[in-house]
Amino acid sequence: MKQLLRLEESAQFIMGILLYFLGIYLALPAVPLLGVILFAHAAMDRIFGYGTKCNKGFKYTHLGK
Repeated sequence: MKQLLRLEESAQFIMGILLYFLGIYLALPAVPLLGVILFAHAAMDRIFGYGTKCNKGFKYTHLGK
């Protein structure tokens, strides 16, 4: 069974979604774009296996070493 994302690991996704909807609600065209960019950046990090960094060093992530 796959491990569910913890809050720390999914914070960038949540912030991207919140920025997107906040920008739509406030009718600020640049803010939804920033939300999409943040969401896509976080998704690409996960796809390529970079994950959330640990304090031990850059190569240590929540996905393993």
